[in-house]
Amino acid sequence: MKICSIFFLLFVGLMPAPAQDLDRLAREMLFGADTSCSRQCYQYFMSLLSDQRLETESILTPNGVAISPEAAAGCMLEHTRTQVFVRALYQAAKSVGKEDVKILYVGCGPLAPFMTLTAPLLPKARYSLVEISENAAASAGVLIRRLGLQHQLDTLIVADATAMQVPGALQYDIIITETMDAGLNGEMMIPILIHILPQLKKDVVLIPEEVTLELVCSKNTGHEAYQERRLIFTATDLLHCYFETGKFPETEVLPPPCANNAKSVICTTVRAFRDIYLYPEASAITRQIPIRYIPGKALHFAYSMTPPRLLVDGRWRWR
Repeated sequence: MKICSIFFLLFVGLMPAPAQDLDRLAREMLFGADTSCSRQCYQYFMSLLSDQRLETESILTPNGVAISPEAAAGCMLEHTRTQVFVRALYQAAKSVGKEDVKILYVGCGPLAPFMTLTAPLLPKARYSLVEISENAAASAGVLIRRLGLQHQLDTLIVADATAMQVPGALQYDIIITETMDAGLNGEMMIPILIHILPQLKKDVVLIPEEVTLELVCSKNTGHEAYQERRLIFTATDLLHCYFETGKFPETEVLPPPCANNAKSVICTTVRAFRDIYLYPEASAITRQIPIRYIPGKALHFAYSMTPPRLLVDGRWRWR
């Protein structure tokens, strides 16, 4: 684990960007309806990093993949996804009941959007950032300095969050991580939470609060369209079972009877905080995943952590 010195990052060129520009973008992202806001934020932040080179290679670990810094920056362009998590963190911070809320942000990427777009409106909040990519962490530090937010950054840690000891772990009121993909496949959110949550206080607020996986059969009878849904499991199911038994739950789901024109998919729904949701098909991380099965035959679902994969009848290449 390596803690990047904030003082080192402060020496990297450029004066802080105008505060009113960042404040306007943060308010629009939180409270506005302009879907071009995410692109404006992305372009603004990338312009402040024009002298930085974002790496294009992902990082592969036994516990999953960390997408490349370039790809992580591009995630900001998904407006609904960005807005949901920004709003969730802002509302969670307000719910804690104190202004000097302490936030642990795991997997911040080079643009650290959940800090850079909430800190202007949470001026007494303090953030600690964790990022596995040294390149992404360095860029995030530069951006935070150039946005004039360095006084709200406590630490910026370069580490694999599935193996690190969190400094001052019991101080944090909120942990936020969006290190996930559809079906909880590939990326490291579940391994990260399994490792870090036991280090934090029991009443820490987790964002996202829940991720739900369902088998959905959509039917069109010619007169109307409707869906039948079957719960597979939730992230809470995975975590609780692992903490109690050291392994993940397994479940059998009998798919609903489907007509020949039915579409069967696995859907991912994210409840970021309270009533703030990211619904299926609203983003890349909640995209529907097509699945085939034999009518009348139950599907066996399990989860693997190394690497993170949803297994169907013992296989992960099931699309």
